[in-house]
Amino acid sequence: MLWTKEALFFKDIPKGYRENEKIMFAGVDFSGIQGFIYQNDNMESLNEITRRSEYIQRLTVKMNEELIEILEGYSYIPITVSSGKIQAIIKNNKRARSVLRAYLEKMQGIVFVENQAKIQIFYGITYAWIRSRNCEGYDSALFTLMNVIERNKYQSANLYELDPEHSGDDRYSICSVLPLRECENSVNLDSFKLAAVKMDFDNLGNLFSNLKEADVKADVSATIIEIIEKAVTGIENIHLIYAGGDDIFFICPFTYILETIQIAYLNIRRRIYEEDSLADYRKDFGISCGVCVFHRDVPMIHYMDNAEKELLKSKGKGKNQITVENLSFGWEEWQELNEIMSRCSHIINSKKREDMQSFKFKHFLQVLSENACEFKEREYIKRLLERDQDSVK
Repeated sequence: MLWTKEALFFKDIPKGYRENEKIMFAGVDFSGIQGFIYQNDNMESLNEITRRSEYIQRLTVKMNEELIEILEGYSYIPITVSSGKIQAIIKNNKRARSVLRAYLEKMQGIVFVENQAKIQIFYGITYAWIRSRNCEGYDSALFTLMNVIERNKYQSANLYELDPEHSGDDRYSICSVLPLRECENSVNLDSFKLAAVKMDFDNLGNLFSNLKEADVKADVSATIIEIIEKAVTGIENIHLIYAGGDDIFFICPFTYILETIQIAYLNIRRRIYEEDSLADYRKDFGISCGVCVFHRDVPMIHYMDNAEKELLKSKGKGKNQITVENLSFGWEEWQELNEIMSRCSHIINSKKREDMQSFKFKHFLQVLSENACEFKEREYIKRLLERDQDSVK
């Protein structure tokens, strides 16, 4: 291919490259991640579910490290390395293309066989020009690469027989990539009633659509991933399943649902406002949240799906909200509920506490309203509960 109308724009031309140079732009996407992580498991398998989530991230990093090694001398520079996704530029060289393709074809087979076809990887390679500014007449190579990978997914006969002759490489097994001791979780989730919480950034698409340079996008994406990781680390009563990209999924005891979600939100919000690189995002910043309350014997995939449905309701009702059992709250309202719970917790005896956890979240709020310290607090909660009745009419 001698000519391409696609370009990859950079604020700062990467080291080893020059303006207007033709390069190869490669990408790797994992397929089937959710099905692999959230298999038909129950609460007893929670550590294994977390372990599979971590495995995706570690395997992505491992592949990127190996690509750096085998493409030494061809200026392999990763742009994006996150859970199940790699994007990188390489010198426009036939030998480099051959080495890259051979490695990725090998990894397709290994990952497929090693994980019994539960996850697969697909890749794409395209050509682009490096530009330091957005020039008219050129399309973004990012969109072109995504289309190439999607075509690969639909067209590839990526089938490897599961027999000894086509055995995988145990260097890429979950036990090798992620030793068991690294996934031990000390959070006590013995409560018979739990909450599955899914949080997602709002309006990030608007932010990234206005960023034209690949290196700036990569830096912003890395910053958001770091913000998420730091925001949820160290919070009590959280069993983190996934934190990456722009979303978070965790489990917490139902007893601590108000406080735990509020802390996670405030941690994220504070860090967003501390980052100068996200100044343009602050006016559009928001977190949509979906919560599914469940009992321990329900398979993980069930309450993960329901938390996702509640999250979509938050998005549909204007974003930047929390939805539980079809009842949506703004973050200030959620904070007020948390403060009411804190103020009246000393007068709620053990029997009432047990009653609060015996039924649905709406019942939890009803008991809270009956035991709130002040009349205005009781009326405040009742007004929130009336929204559900209004939505039915």
